[in-house]
Amino acid sequence: MDHLACSSKTEQRWQCPDSSWVKINVDGSVSKNNTKVAIGGVVLNSDGEWLMGFNMVTGWMRYSRDEIGLVEGF
Repeated sequence: MDHLACSSKTEQRWQCPDSSWVKINVDGSVSKNNTKVAIGGVVLNSDGEWLMGFNMVTGWMRYSRDEIGLVEGF
């Protein structure tokens, strides 16, 4: 597998969800030698208050986006 590098900068700010909704923010990273994967996320209410969070570090596995449940566009 070729090593890929990606860099981007955005000026977006967090926007709270509508009343009675929650927002789930997730992020992940892969170690430089592709042996570890870290993921984490938070669940925030419509006032931006923390409700819960999660994190996990695991070994690198080849899963598709659908298999690990990552969905964009909510």
